[in-house]
Amino acid sequence: MKRLTKAGKIIVSLGSLVFILFLFFVFWKIWFPHETSSGKDLNKEEKIEVNDSHFPGIHLETVTKETDKYVYAINTPTIENEIIDDIIQSWLTNEKEKFLEEVEASPSNNFQSLLNIHLTTIPITDSIYNFIFEGYQITGGANGFTKYQTYTFDISQDNFLSLEDFIDLSDENITEFKEIILAVIANDPELSEGIIEELLDDSLKQIKELKWSINEENFSVYWDEYEIAIGAVGAVHLVIPIDQIEPLLTTEAKNFLDRSGLNEEDDDTQIVDQRPADDLDPDGKYVALTFDDGPHSSVTPRILNILSEHNAKATFFMLGNQVEYYPKLVQRVAQEGHEIGNHSQTHIDLTVSDNDRLNEELNYTNELIKDITGYNPVYIRPPYGAYNDQVIKQATDLNQPIIMWSVDSLDWQSRDPEAINQEITSQVSNGAIILMHDIHETTADALPTVLENLEANGYKFVTVSELLKWQKAMGVGPHFGNY
Repeated sequence: MKRLTKAGKIIVSLGSLVFILFLFFVFWKIWFPHETSSGKDLNKEEKIEVNDSHFPGIHLETVTKETDKYVYAINTPTIENEIIDDIIQSWLTNEKEKFLEEVEASPSNNFQSLLNIHLTTIPITDSIYNFIFEGYQITGGANGFTKYQTYTFDISQDNFLSLEDFIDLSDENITEFKEIILAVIANDPELSEGIIEELLDDSLKQIKELKWSINEENFSVYWDEYEIAIGAVGAVHLVIPIDQIEPLLTTEAKNFLDRSGLNEEDDDTQIVDQRPADDLDPDGKYVALTFDDGPHSSVTPRILNILSEHNAKATFFMLGNQVEYYPKLVQRVAQEGHEIGNHSQTHIDLTVSDNDRLNEELNYTNELIKDITGYNPVYIRPPYGAYNDQVIKQATDLNQPIIMWSVDSLDWQSRDPEAINQEITSQVSNGAIILMHDIHETTADALPTVLENLEANGYKFVTVSELLKWQKAMGVGPHFGNY
């Protein structure tokens, strides 16, 4: 038998070491399967923004998280009442946990699952509110699914209100109430053709369990996608004019509705046109500052104050659900000569939305901003910068060019004023469109130095409209700046 040489012993030792490392790797994978890049993603922290709103006693909380496997954005109100807050939070937590379970159970691929829960607030009086949660979920590449959850409560009494608090559900009235619902459905050909009668009958047999909301103009009923109709119909939001159910209203409901709108204020403020009036110097140095995801109750005012100190104009791409809560801030942005763009209603990825949802996301925000300022937003910036042919077609139909960016401050990632400054100053060039977010205090902290540094390099700050006109940029785009 030959004896191993010294070199042979080294080779055998190295081979043994490699084998041991291989075994270690295998056991590591078996016992710690989630310690991968996606596992690190799962441990990423949620981002939480809590803001006051123009609804007295209500605070708006937005919880977001994005990983390689999924992204979610959840709106929820808090009203500083433990019983009411706990019930609402319990439902939202359950929806999030079910979504994450489905993500984990779905086949591993490059698809990024999505959960978006949007809150609409409908006041009845100065203390009674409807909360309508609309959840949209898509996992594993399957078709998206929309569902609703509604709550009505009285802040002053610290309690929820039921359907019976608003509608007299005696036996004869229940029959009439069902007939009204069926008649409204029958008058909508597209809806009625897609109704599955057996499912609708089952729903109406549990009339007290309906999801609903009410104000002085309408009574609304909500059904999840597939709950009473085929998938092509989608989720159902049935609107019944209040006069049709007026005979069924309780005395208390009539008193509530007579008191609605007490806090509405007349506002005759003159809104300036956001379109640029002056031509820019052909040889000048210009950048367009843009802010996404607002308005925010504390950050947006800080940013407006800083911009005013530097005589700087900017473009704010606003979310419809934020506009809904802070109309006074939207007015202020317009009054101070800044430009307002559409950033969708709920920050959903528009490329995974069907055409109806895409229309709703953009048109809802357009209408809100127009109601507050007197004009439609000029531009669209799709959430996450995600667009496809369908989004471009919708922007073309709305005559609202798509605006992207050439400089990403990464303020959402670093939350560090120095890092934000470094990102911007290292990337900026003449004609740049700079992306920031007016929902982070650290962005407002960074802004004075950002402006000072850019001014020192000869830059002036203009709106996107002014920049594109200066660049002679035409059409729907997308436009990135730096022509």
